Amino acid sequence: MSYNKRRIFMGSGLLTLLIAALLLTLLLVKKQQISSSNAQVAAQCSGVNIADIPPATPSGSFKDLTQVTQDLRQQNNNGLAALLGNPQEERQNIRDLAQKRKAYLLQAMQQNPREAYTQILPPNDRQTIARETQNCIEQEASISGTLEMHVVDYTSRPDRTLYFVRTKDDRRVRFYPTRDLPAHIMTGSKISAQGYMLDNNMLVDTSNPSNFAASTTSGSIGKIDSIGDQKLIVILANFQNTTQPSLDRNTVNSTVFTDVNNFYKDVSLGKTSWSGNLLPGWIPLPINSTCTDLVGIENAVIQAVDPQVDFNNYHRLLVFAPYGSNCQWKGESTIGEGMATTQEGQVPLSMSLVNADSDVLQIVGHELGHSLGLGHAGTLVCTPFGSTSCTLDEYADPYSIMGNIGLGMNAFDKETLGWLGSGNVQTITASGSYTISPLETATSGPMVLKIPTPDNNFLYVSYRQPIGVDATYKQLDPNTNVYTGALLHIQEPLNKSALLLTAPNIVGLKHALQLNQSYTYSGIKITVTGVTSTALTAQVTIPGSVSTTPTPGPTDTLSVTPTLNPVPTQTAGDSGFSFAISLALGGIDGSNTPLHLTRGVTLQLFNSAMQQAATYTGDVTYDSSQKIFTGVIPGTSLSPGLYTIKAIVPGYLHRLYPVPIQYSSATQFTLPELSLTGGDVNGDNRLNIIDYQLIIDCYTGSLGTCNDSQRQNADLNDDGKVDQIDYNIFLRQLTVHNGD
Repeated sequence: MSYNKRRIFMGSGLLTLLIAALLLTLLLVKKQQISSSNAQVAAQCSGVNIADIPPATPSGSFKDLTQVTQDLRQQNNNGLAALLGNPQEERQNIRDLAQKRKAYLLQAMQQNPREAYTQILPPNDRQTIARETQNCIEQEASISGTLEMHVVDYTSRPDRTLYFVRTKDDRRVRFYPTRDLPAHIMTGSKISAQGYMLDNNMLVDTSNPSNFAASTTSGSIGKIDSIGDQKLIVILANFQNTTQPSLDRNTVNSTVFTDVNNFYKDVSLGKTSWSGNLLPGWIPLPINSTCTDLVGIENAVIQAVDPQVDFNNYHRLLVFAPYGSNCQWKGESTIGEGMATTQEGQVPLSMSLVNADSDVLQIVGHELGHSLGLGHAGTLVCTPFGSTSCTLDEYADPYSIMGNIGLGMNAFDKETLGWLGSGNVQTITASGSYTISPLETATSGPMVLKIPTPDNNFLYVSYRQPIGVDATYKQLDPNTNVYTGALLHIQEPLNKSALLLTAPNIVGLKHALQLNQSYTYSGIKITVTGVTSTALTAQVTIPGSVSTTPTPGPTDTLSVTPTLNPVPTQTAGDSGFSFAISLALGGIDGSNTPLHLTRGVTLQLFNSAMQQAATYTGDVTYDSSQKIFTGVIPGTSLSPGLYTIKAIVPGYLHRLYPVPIQYSSATQFTLPELSLTGGDVNGDNRLNIIDYQLIIDCYTGSLGTCNDSQRQNADLNDDGKVDQIDYNIFLRQLTVHNGD
């Protein structure tokens, strides 16, 4: 019986193998037929403009990409189902999934290249799906050429750095690195890379050295070139679908070649200046304005002005164009110089673009800083204060124009741009006492202490005095402590810098480490031991190094060795904080007791990117002894960071507080006294002929033209009637047209 069972078992096994072999043969034949058919009818995936992909949260888009990638791989491997079912239907499913995945992958490349790289298809899947489709699946590729880096400065979201590679045949490929490129790499650097290409977009794992290499060329290309007179051509450009802006040529010319030029000569100690030409009139461009095509305007501008401009005479290009407020960005620039194609051939050129509706002076100085090679100046925010969990607030350094609300240039900026001589930067590797001169003085001695840190960074120690542009800090905040202590910065990738906070919840410009205070970063301790108007002395203590001078006992010590999160994030802050405010309302000068003793106030808070982050409301009450309105405005749920505050009172022009606050945790902020200008009768935050007419109507009692709200706003001295006194007050205030 056992022998017969064995024969039966062996016979059934052979039959099973024969059936399996037959099915496999049929499957291979069928797949070969399908492949042969696909060679002729492979579906073409449409191109996807990455700028046109609807915005989504990075986590959401990555989740969609992960799911559709799994579905596509499963559908592709379902060969038996295709044989037994409908091959055409299966093939169409693969094509549909491939097209859908293409859009998700490009979106992930834009939002988080590192996550996108984890979803690259294996070689076998790429090969077999490519038989069914064309231009749908990423393919291995290599590229070499010149790197272009463009920084886009938004008003409603964090900045974005765009990378492009311009090849020898003048093709421009969008480049997505999985991590920030090294600090020394900028526009003009020669690169070679291996990665994955999809449409005209290339994803590269730059964490692997074998995938990416870069070098600089001779001359200025790919290097910092900021010394000397910068030859600049300025162009006013208008689109087919926009009206000519109100920004006039004289304003632009004065801003660029007087105000910005004087600023750079001051902060560089005469080492950098700007000169050149502003072309007359607005140049019409044969393209429409789009919020996303920031780089494409370069070719259109160069082609439009090439007949009248010899680009051999310039190596900086600045364009003003009317993109409007809907585009939510203020400016864009290359980081350093690249190569541009002109009638004169390939010429070195940086490209900066300013939205004509922006705050021109601040933005021009900021974007030209990018063109010289600088990144942004931010602040390292640790939550809670003093912890090791820190994020970079991208624009939040108020001591550099490379921040959003800053002026001047910090120590890192000046060293990066070559404005400090070899003797001005003292590199510290041993503990000891060191003395530096103010950052604004022309000296051959030390002005900056530069200390290598264990986390492969550099800690910069500097201090400022009210000289030249840096006198502005005193004007903005009379109580600033910046002139009596040390400012501490560290460097970040892409030639960025970060200010270190020496105290929580800073109001105004009070970020400097003061006399006898200490701060520890990554184990390195800085103690300020002496401050005069001409010198600052600091004791530097480096672990493992023997100190040659005694270390004083500090009265205030803070130790931080931060773990920096690579992507700036916002963390919910504490609740229960408040703002103590004092307002002087124009027209109510103490000569009388106002009729309305309580006023409603709105405080709007804007983060370092000038996004509105919070709105708080409350009341202020008239203080007859001080002749001002005072009160406490409660606040809740604010994320840690640097904020600018705007005060709004009905009937008065809105006004920004001249100094920011640095929020860390729950506390009460005492804001400086603020004076508001009255006369905004119709509530549009302007003083003009409309308000004038309403005051006349309220004064003369014209029926139907002055309602109760307007009558109260027109009563500038708040005595219960609109009369000659209010009329005279309004005329005195007409020199102020717009609120902040």
